[in-house]
Amino acid sequence: MLCRRSEDEKCAVRKAAVCALQNVILLDSGFCCKQNLEVLHKRCLDPAVSVRKQALVSLSELLLRGPDSDMLQRLWLDAVLPMILDRETKIQEKCMEMLEEVFLNNIVSHDTACSRSQLRAWHMLNTMGGELGQELRRYLQKCCQFWATQGKVKAALLSAVQSHVGTENYKGAWTLLVELAPVATTKFDIDFVIAYWKENRHGDLETVQKVLNILGRITDRLPKQVLTSLLSELHTKLGKFDSSPALISEMITALYRICKVQESGEKDPTHWCADILQASHAYLSEMVLDEDCHRHIDEELVICHLFTLGEIAQLIPSKMPKRLFMLVESLVATTTLGNNEIGSQEVLSQSVRTQFKGSKMSPLIRVHAFTTLGKLCLQNEAMAKKCVAALARELETSPDAIIRNNVILIMSDLCVRYTTVVDRYIPNVAACLKDESTLVRRQTLTILTSLLQEDYVKWKGSLFFRYIMAVVDRSEEIRSFAKFCLVHLLLHRYPAMFYVHFIECLFHFNAYEKHSAYNKFQQSKREKKLFSLNGVQNKEKRLQVYKFLLEHMSDEQRFNLNAKIVQDVLGGIVDSVIPFDDESIPIVQDAFTILCCKEMKLSTLRATAVSADDFQDEQEAVVAVAKKTIISQVVKRNVIENIVPVIIALKHMLEKMRSPLLGDLMAFLRELMKNYPNEVKGSVYVLLTYCLFVVLHYILSTLHVFTIRVECH
Repeated sequence: MLCRRSEDEKCAVRKAAVCALQNVILLDSGFCCKQNLEVLHKRCLDPAVSVRKQALVSLSELLLRGPDSDMLQRLWLDAVLPMILDRETKIQEKCMEMLEEVFLNNIVSHDTACSRSQLRAWHMLNTMGGELGQELRRYLQKCCQFWATQGKVKAALLSAVQSHVGTENYKGAWTLLVELAPVATTKFDIDFVIAYWKENRHGDLETVQKVLNILGRITDRLPKQVLTSLLSELHTKLGKFDSSPALISEMITALYRICKVQESGEKDPTHWCADILQASHAYLSEMVLDEDCHRHIDEELVICHLFTLGEIAQLIPSKMPKRLFMLVESLVATTTLGNNEIGSQEVLSQSVRTQFKGSKMSPLIRVHAFTTLGKLCLQNEAMAKKCVAALARELETSPDAIIRNNVILIMSDLCVRYTTVVDRYIPNVAACLKDESTLVRRQTLTILTSLLQEDYVKWKGSLFFRYIMAVVDRSEEIRSFAKFCLVHLLLHRYPAMFYVHFIECLFHFNAYEKHSAYNKFQQSKREKKLFSLNGVQNKEKRLQVYKFLLEHMSDEQRFNLNAKIVQDVLGGIVDSVIPFDDESIPIVQDAFTILCCKEMKLSTLRATAVSADDFQDEQEAVVAVAKKTIISQVVKRNVIENIVPVIIALKHMLEKMRSPLLGDLMAFLRELMKNYPNEVKGSVYVLLTYCLFVVLHYILSTLHVFTIRVECH
């Protein structure tokens, strides 16, 4: 029952259900099961502020006072940590308060960490330090930044964390130290970090990466001899091209920061990268120009060279020779050149095509080649302009999902750097919302949401209609993620986006192209096929989209939309703006279905309770209540004055044509009577009586004709 009530349309009921479920689980730990915890998890994404806050508090209370459970701890991390970025300030503040109670207050030295809450804190930090916690670390970083601004990151805290290094909590300790490093560089014990590096630089790869990250943050505090030694060691290691991509990234970043510190005493502080670039150039040139190279390619070595080039290009673009650009293009464009003229730049330039076709390189090499190409394009606008069309085409033609995924990321970064260059190819990116790979579809949603939030991309053309179709995706994960992005991230940024695009949704999803204003943006045949929702077989999906849009509109928007549907769609049929034929009938049917559905009703007429906690302050609450009161008093009669004349005219038209849509019209009239009983009175009662008479007359006429035929027979 509580699980059902947590889905109630009234936010006060949902909040009470969450609170009751928390108490039930605290009373009987047997109810601490996945099903009940997922109910609380889902309420952390509730549209109402009061419900989200209650879900946050309830999950935290269960964590602090409830049974020890790995499932509960993991779910708390997944549900509560992201609320650091909630759009409401008071939710952020409450989340920080809970995080301080769960983590910060329980960080003590290893030899004194014995209480249940302290052990739990380190167990959760270790979870975030593992592979499964990768997505959670960015929230931890935000949390550490907040603690630093509050003056809560002190030397004693760092010492306590350092005491857990070398113990079973080493993953959590290094994870926390890495996030604290950017905000507490002056408080770090540099002797501890240097000593650990010297003793364990050949140890666990993930830990070595984190130690390097910290060393890079505190380079300005390291002694000169340590910097020189570290520079030489990392340079030698990097030149061997035998490290993992993640370690290469940390080494290059550390080298760059060390050189920045030494810049005052060096004529060329970036001299370390010259021989590395030369070695990569020589290796890749030989591989590309060798006819039989694909038969004995060392994939790991090629990947190391490519990744090294990409990382250096990001930090020191001025050091990248033009010939390396063409070599990377060649890896994704051709297999070999069949030529021994290794020194000829003309051969390379002739081999590079704007469309990356014909490559026989392994998929793994092409994946990394595309990533490196993207990094090079970020630092070279001319190259970006040259490659962006080919990258967009690769989204359609590449059979490898990982390549398509990486190209989407490249297009996103290029859009941020060179917005006008990439803007025309956003429809190509949006088309990936129908990609066969769930990974690609989710990545596309993430990228488009980020670009829309930062205003690099606008809701123009077909983009909204491509995006909104994700709410009826075949994958539950994608559907939930799309709804979260739309409601919690984008609707706050564009409050009117659902209302503005709703009418065009009717025409677009029914593939109607005869209207003079709606559904006029350009689409390829491929896009029309991929994003088709027309036909009876897709009516349920269209209805799901319509209801989702209506659920997240304000009363004012619903009222205006009601009038707009009647005037633009039903009125368009009456005035012959929209020809009444087989193509327009589904639009009229959808319009009547929308006008009849409960989501179209004003919340004030549905008597939906609204908690005062849903508003930032009392003044806002008073204004909202007053606004709803005015709407409930004025809107009713106004709706009738706009709707009834059109309905009467449409009724006469449908009667003359003996159209089956007359039944949809009658259903709408019944809903109209329920919503506006007092206002309808005379006009609709007369209209309804007349319509019933017409229907009855039609039935009797049919029976009479049938009787005559029987007698004649």
